[in-house]
Amino acid sequence: MNQLTPRDFEKFVGVPWLDGGRTEAGADCWGLFRLVYAQVLGVELPSYAEDYTTALDRLIVRRLVDGKPDYWVRVEQPEPGDGAVLHIAKRVHIGVVVGGHRMLHIEKGSGAIIENYLSLKWSRLLEGFYRYQPC
Repeated sequence: MNQLTPRDFEKFVGVPWLDGGRTEAGADCWGLFRLVYAQVLGVELPSYAEDYTTALDRLIVRRLVDGKPDYWVRVEQPEPGDGAVLHIAKRVHIGVVVGGHRMLHIEKGSGAIIENYLSLKWSRLLEGFYRYQPC
């Protein structure tokens, strides 16, 4: 990734939760991830909005890490802009690494926030980190 800093992600804090949302007016976890990639990294990711009925459908993020192996590589040392994939109950969740062991993410019932992915709340749910590397 480029020389990204946490400041590059701060403007997304407070984006409201909206199931299937893909804009700053409201987003789900994939919508927020996609929005950050478009506005910060200049990368247009697929919407997948037509592929699910609710944001709780795990298909979205699984397609990210399983369906696009040419573009997403699992990494051990995350950098700002990498995807942080978590398993919450029976669903998959994604956030964007902002640096300093923190991620920007959004959950149902709250707006987008930055939290430490090594905290007790998140560390046990962390599946791994993925970096976008186009061919």
